[in-house]
Amino acid sequence: MPITKSFKKSVKTSEKSHLRNMSIKSKVKSSIKKFEAVLTEKKSDEIGKMFVETISVLDNSASKGVISKNTVSRNKARLAKKVNELGIAIPKKEAVAKKVTKKTEKKAMPKIKEEPVKEVKVKTKKDEVKPEVKPKEVKEVKKEVKEVKKEVKPKAEKAEKETK
Repeated sequence: MPITKSFKKSVKTSEKSHLRNMSIKSKVKSSIKKFEAVLTEKKSDEIGKMFVETISVLDNSASKGVISKNTVSRNKARLAKKVNELGIAIPKKEAVAKKVTKKTEKKAMPKIKEEPVKEVKVKTKKDEVKPEVKPKEVKEVKKEVKEVKKEVKPKAEKAEKETK
């Protein structure tokens, strides 16, 4: 049994897609069988219509990713070869009339009075004021640091001698 919430959801979705894939595969198989049944009867009108329907079912299955494109093209080639052996012309797929919808006219929007935009200066790091350090102060601090180091060195050496 799945433990995590995401895995539970993936199990549900995989079951749904499995059912969808099975129904699409059965449609493909049944349409091919119907087409071959019509081929044995050799009725040219029905053969052309069934061929177009079978090809569209195959293309739909490939677009949904149920059957690979190579498998679909191989099946289409085999069906076309059977039709060509009989010497029957294949009708083109009929274009489906699209519904024409009226475009709604856009109503004029009332004009809004434009107010002048106020410029606001945003402070950046460059704009921040840095305290100025005088070179004299820096020198004084360095001298103090040197003096402290001189005092600490002899004390550290004495402590080392005592520990030995």
